[in-house]
Amino acid sequence: GALYRVLRALARDGLLDGVPTPLRAAARVHAAIVVQLAGDLELAIELAANAVADAGGDRDLVAFARSVGGTAWLRAGRLDRAREELLASIDEGDDRLTGRPMVHLGEVELAAGRLPEARDVLAAALDHCRRADDLTFATLAAGRLGHALATLGEDPGPTWLAAIEEARAGRLPRVWW
Repeated sequence: GALYRVLRALARDGLLDGVPTPLRAAARVHAAIVVQLAGDLELAIELAANAVADAGGDRDLVAFARSVGGTAWLRAGRLDRAREELLASIDEGDDRLTGRPMVHLGEVELAAGRLPEARDVLAAALDHCRRADDLTFATLAAGRLGHALATLGEDPGPTWLAAIEEARAGRLPRVWW
């Protein structure tokens, strides 16, 4: 609706041209998240790439934009590009922020059918998110890890139960667990 039209105008009509680049980059990456969820993957990829270009020397902002771009490439079925962007995000960003792109990298490996790799990446992501006290993404990592384990023929029960308990303890909405 209206929000989508505004975000599209931000991306394509030059409405952000006079805004300082770090702020413009942040606006673009957040807009990329919203339009991605609305299903416009092409625009999300464009916004994320422009956010990377605008982020300048802000490594965390570059990493965030590349992670968002990576998830858009994943949803577009371009697993090679998704993996590339997510690995760059992990390399670029501050260590405390790498748990989220690690979770998305695990989703790429799941989508590619690389189940042992998915299990390993998601187990590392879960550990990382727990250490960073990122309960939202720890819950997501645990859910995805349980999926990988189940698909590999391993018991996902303890992982999924831990995810539910963490989600409840963190008061996350049920949509996360």
